[in-house]
Amino acid sequence: MPTHIVVADANASRQRTITERLACWKLPHSIATTEDGLWGEISRGKNTIVLLGLDDSHSVLEKLNRQGYHSVVLLLAPDADVHVAAQAIKQGAHDAFSDPIDYVCLRQSIEELRPKSDKANQSDAISDIPRMIGQSRSFQAVQQQIREVAATNATVLILGESGTGKELVAREIHNQSNRSAGPYLPVNMAALPESLAEGALFGHRRGAFTGADRDQQGWCEGAHGGTLFLDEIGELDLGLQAKLLRFLESKTFQRIGATQTTRVDVRILAATNRDPMEMIRNGTLRSDLYYRLNVFPIQLPTLWQRSEDIPDLANLFLDQARHQYAKNVSGFTKRAMQCLQQFDWPGNIRQLENTVHRVVISSNSLQIDLPQLPPEIVSSNARLDRPTNLRKIEQIERKAIIDALRAADGNAVSAAKILGVGQATVYRKMKRYGIPLKVQRRTVEASTLVE
Repeated sequence: MPTHIVVADANASRQRTITERLACWKLPHSIATTEDGLWGEISRGKNTIVLLGLDDSHSVLEKLNRQGYHSVVLLLAPDADVHVAAQAIKQGAHDAFSDPIDYVCLRQSIEELRPKSDKANQSDAISDIPRMIGQSRSFQAVQQQIREVAATNATVLILGESGTGKELVAREIHNQSNRSAGPYLPVNMAALPESLAEGALFGHRRGAFTGADRDQQGWCEGAHGGTLFLDEIGELDLGLQAKLLRFLESKTFQRIGATQTTRVDVRILAATNRDPMEMIRNGTLRSDLYYRLNVFPIQLPTLWQRSEDIPDLANLFLDQARHQYAKNVSGFTKRAMQCLQQFDWPGNIRQLENTVHRVVISSNSLQIDLPQLPPEIVSSNARLDRPTNLRKIEQIERKAIIDALRAADGNAVSAAKILGVGQATVYRKMKRYGIPLKVQRRTVEASTLVE
């Protein structure tokens, strides 16, 4: 029986948007605006995925567990409340999505939950899930590393700035491995409150703490036979890092409140956007955990380092956006694409993707030209009509200033010392090249960065 999706949401606007997406994705679905309506839908004996956005979602989850329903729940959590999301996952929800909903990630979760029989006659089932594309030498090197390590069970540590595609690399390793038929569970450790992290990873026994009214498996157990991806691994507290290290070494763990150990067959992939050696020096990352994770490191290039891939990526995002928003946009003009390639993209691929979506939403033209691009991108490229050799010098100078500011945590005085120039020179060059006023080591706190 094909999987049926129930949109259980009293928010009419969000409900309408979600059902429009499900219709575009050709996925069977129905609507429930009340709890009674939800019970009516899932009692029909269908394989059900519930997109749960009702007001009292936690009581609904409790009732689902208590009455033995086998529906899989994806929680629609308002206001990006991490505690609400984490508690829901602890209660058995498969995943949680805050407003505004990331529909690419929602689609990925749905596709992971649907059985292969559902997709046999649906050739476009995952057409809008991001793909890894690029012909640059640095990106091809990453692709080669993925192919090499996917055939093994080695632990992989994926390194790279925010927005470079670490989760996509982890997913690709899983898809190319002999575990591809098993579960793939991505976990953002930075989004987990410290008090809930251990239970989320290892699960708990009934009665282990107040409110633990049933046994609950954790992600380590849920990924049995597949892959567990731990993103932002350095955000775990040191005590839990020690327990994770023991799990990596033995593949055994204890649920909170349990006296017996559980053994699982799980491959671990981890990632961080920070410098591991610096975290070790600062005492926020255990060196023994780092060396246990760092069996096969993959360093992802920034988008600046693979700028020749920008046309392929921009056109991919354009194709996704024009279908998603039903816009008649055929492509970019030559000078618009040149402008995109000249920009340094501090937010990397994620910033490029969000920029393209933003432009497509606002566009009323067949082609995207310079006037349709965000002002901060156009202003930083106002020198495109200068001689090529002068443009290259300016690009090098601009990148040197940005790198120095990042190394100095956004302090212009320290950046000037690194560059060996006066502070006034740094400010003058920042204004000339359209560099945001506050550039930090990993992020840019300005409208040029779309997180």
